[in-house]
Amino acid sequence: MVSCQTVDREDSLAIRYVQLPILYNYMIQTSPDALALQKRYNELKAKLDAPSVSDTERKDLAVPLQSIADEMDKQKKIFLTDIQHAIATVAKRNGYAIVLGGGDTVVYARDGYDITSEVLRELAALRLQKSPAAR
Repeated sequence: MVSCQTVDREDSLAIRYVQLPILYNYMIQTSPDALALQKRYNELKAKLDAPSVSDTERKDLAVPLQSIADEMDKQKKIFLTDIQHAIATVAKRNGYAIVLGGGDTVVYARDGYDITSEVLRELAALRLQKSPAAR
């Protein structure tokens, strides 16, 4: 004898997704340090890519460009930690069993499954908690 039990509730396993590029972009846009680094990186990269730049100038630009890229990588890791924390907070608060990093990889999702805006609100709250003015 085989027994099979079905559940009528569509959300018995609560799965949602977030659009990670939107969250990461939010983190950059709300960080003056990240914006300044990105601007400086773009300026140096444009100089480096200019056809008139000499080999000596190219070498002189490569060092600060790499330094800025390294700093941007450090910030990205911090941002991703904050994003993961915000996602976990929202998931626990709402009882979601699984949260997928969606963005362009979610082929279809019924309305109401994208929790990006809720995670953005959580990130904003986290930013306020971490700001020097809040201390």
